[in-house]
Amino acid sequence: MEIEKIRQLTELAAASPFAEFIYQEEGGSLTLRRETGKMAADASAPATCAAAGQEAASAGNISSVQSVAAPTPVVSQTPSPAADTLAAEDVITSPLVGVFYTAPAEGAEPFVTLGSRVRKGQVLGIIETMKLMNELEAEEDAEITGVLVENEQVVEYGQPLFRIRKL
Repeated sequence: MEIEKIRQLTELAAASPFAEFIYQEEGGSLTLRRETGKMAADASAPATCAAAGQEAASAGNISSVQSVAAPTPVVSQTPSPAADTLAAEDVITSPLVGVFYTAPAEGAEPFVTLGSRVRKGQVLGIIETMKLMNELEAEEDAEITGVLVENEQVVEYGQPLFRIRKL
């Protein structure tokens, strides 16, 4: 699968209202998922996305393009204790699917640990996708209050990786 094709499919999936986008071709497949809490509902969007998926299918050598409708978000009247904790702390999520590495090399010290203070732009970890090493950088100064993944764990798009407290 070519990088340009993956970029096009990622843009197509990002523009759609679906929670999951599955692309399959001979020799491989790509599944893109997003968190359901961040989606907007639009009744006209499924037809638009289906048409875009068929355009993508006719443009390349695609065996199948499959989209799964997003679930309707449920709004709770009373906040849970977990919601209060998340309000005080933010979560850093995975920007892509791949294998997460906590250190720059096998046997090396991890980039960050529980309690680490990080600066904007500091590397938090590496996500390997299709043999490409993508550095995950802090978007702001913060303290790591939770490490939610292990070294060499496969992560999904939108999966929580770290809990942080902004400084």
